[in-house]
Amino acid sequence: MPLSPFDLAALMVAILGISQAGFFILLLRQEGPSALYANRWLYIFILCFALIFLRDAVFLLFGTEIALMTEPLLFSAYLALGPAIFLYVRTVAGRWVSNGWWHFVSLLVGMVFSSILTASVFARYGDEISSGAPIHLTFETDPALSWFVVAIMTAFFVYVGTYHLMMWRAARSFATELTKQGTEQSLAKRQWIGNVVRSLHLAFVVFAGIQIIQWWTESLYWAGSVMNFVFLCIVMRLSFLVASQPFNTIPAKVVHLSVDPLTDLADKDHEPLRSLVDTDESERIRKRLDVLRTERNLMFDPLLTMPKLASAVGATPNQLSFVLNRHLSQSFFEFVNTVRIEEAVRLLLAEPNRPVLDIAMAVGFNSKSTFNLAFRRVTGTTPSKYRVAADTHTTAPELLGMLSSAPVNNRQRPSG
Repeated sequence: MPLSPFDLAALMVAILGISQAGFFILLLRQEGPSALYANRWLYIFILCFALIFLRDAVFLLFGTEIALMTEPLLFSAYLALGPAIFLYVRTVAGRWVSNGWWHFVSLLVGMVFSSILTASVFARYGDEISSGAPIHLTFETDPALSWFVVAIMTAFFVYVGTYHLMMWRAARSFATELTKQGTEQSLAKRQWIGNVVRSLHLAFVVFAGIQIIQWWTESLYWAGSVMNFVFLCIVMRLSFLVASQPFNTIPAKVVHLSVDPLTDLADKDHEPLRSLVDTDESERIRKRLDVLRTERNLMFDPLLTMPKLASAVGATPNQLSFVLNRHLSQSFFEFVNTVRIEEAVRLLLAEPNRPVLDIAMAVGFNSKSTFNLAFRRVTGTTPSKYRVAADTHTTAPELLGMLSSAPVNNRQRPSG
């Protein structure tokens, strides 16, 4: 039986969703093995999203009978979303969760009850399912099975709501700590984690709303496809957030070393730091960075990441990080922002009527607040005051001179 235009659109959404999940995984892989400790939860999260899209595709391509056979496995993917994102937020915040895998025991429980429900449906409506006839399950036609469905869905909503609340509380606590730190990097992280949480809030509200409407109207035809479309938009948004983060959101796993701090500080000029990049290679990387400072397409790219810059330099991310920290006394985040602010200063002075937000976007910042914070960090003042000073008190060369000396004087290393 050919698919209707609506079904074709729903199938396209499902295929795009699976493809976008694959792209998301590729983005996570770019963060390297050091990020795997926290990103493993995001891998589970996005794989479950892919299974949700696959659930709709199976129904559209193979019909109700095959869809019901795969329902216990594919429906249980919903149960993994909450624990996965909760554990991710906790890990990013540095609050390691012992025995985190126990949070996924609920998947087995969900598969058991879903299997019982599927077997009951086949036992009572097997002939209709085999013939392709629609199933009308209501309290009038089958009260026992209907109440069983209501009980499962009620428990499911309580479960999802509980994990959603736990995730929100963990994210709020993390955001409060980042605000207290007050550094440029911590506030950028706060904005990033806030965007992620808002996206997941939207997913939860849409899912709950559609399920309630579905119960009220007793219509199953359109609900899943509309929900998948919203999920697709959210996965695309999360992919953009991961790709555009100008910092490493993943804290290194804490390792306790039996090294005396004073001895370690005294020996900081010796091995193993020196062996990471030799003198000639460090000089080559520094010269290459000087050249790349003028590469507008690279340095002003909002999606610029450490691996991408390291590839342009011709070094590994670890080597680049070593040279930035050891020889330039900057992190990747600080180096990129300094280059961008230098260009922003030039534009502020050269184009006095150009909006500040437009300049911020032109040099690679995603928001005016992040731009203002980075600008103040480097120059000690805001973009607007900088521009006024150029017109009233200070000449452009003097301002640029202030900029060139500010990063070293004002910089503080990010905590952690």
